[in-house]
Amino acid sequence: MFNNAEQELSLPDRQVRYSLAVRIAMVLLAFFSAAWCLLQWTLTTEPRFMMEGISRQFVTLEASACAGLAAVAFVFMIANGLGWLATVIRIRRAQSGKLAVKQSARRIGAYV
Repeated sequence: MFNNAEQELSLPDRQVRYSLAVRIAMVLLAFFSAAWCLLQWTLTTEPRFMMEGISRQFVTLEASACAGLAAVAFVFMIANGLGWLATVIRIRRAQSGKLAVKQSARRIGAYV
């Protein structure tokens, strides 16, 4: 789907790509955060996981992996959000630059 290089994409296409990446990261963050919460709840309420043993260690490791993946999704979301914001600023600067050129052309045309 995304076979073009980053430099070849137009600014609106980049903006769409960043917004989709942020939404995907938000879904992943919600999923892994919920999984971590459920695993922590299981560790505190289930009698078979309250005692030390292999099963408790496995669930603890699984909860740690979910927390790590949630942190990675959060960082991914922040990075793409900043990329989206930078793209929006570049689009606005390009549009305001075009307006300045048009206004200058009008002023020059008024004197000619």
